[in-house]
Amino acid sequence: MRILLVTGRFAQRDAEKIAVEARRYGLKCDVLTLPVSVAAFITPKILYSSLKDKRLDYDVIIISGMARGNYEELGNLLKLRIVKGTRYIGDMALLLPILSKVADKLSPVNPADEFIKYQPVQPVMEEQPKECIVINSLSIYRGCKPRIVAEV
Repeated sequence: MRILLVTGRFAQRDAEKIAVEARRYGLKCDVLTLPVSVAAFITPKILYSSLKDKRLDYDVIIISGMARGNYEELGNLLKLRIVKGTRYIGDMALLLPILSKVADKLSPVNPADEFIKYQPVQPVMEEQPKECIVINSLSIYRGCKPRIVAEV
């Protein structure tokens, strides 16, 4: 899957790190930095002026979830799928592992935060304690992190 990650100047380095990390999941990700300081200031008009003269062969273009406006019309005009990513660039790392599964569900209007809302909880929920020692009525599990180490 080929992705174009659109961002502003302040988040450019973070977006480039996300693009490198995307390779771990079999995604080819390029970064386009627009002439705005913060990605939340991106509008469909600014994005169109940056994309209209470029050769675009991407499966999806991801903009900031904080960007204002509806990008559906622009996507139809450019014949590309333009969707909103997470509100914060740091959360994109949580979206990458499931991006190929949820790419068709991402919206050009709403941020993608709802798809990662419960994502980090899943590995913890599936984790089962390896052994249990019962002392009186207190169960002690091995292989899990202790919740309380000591009380002072």
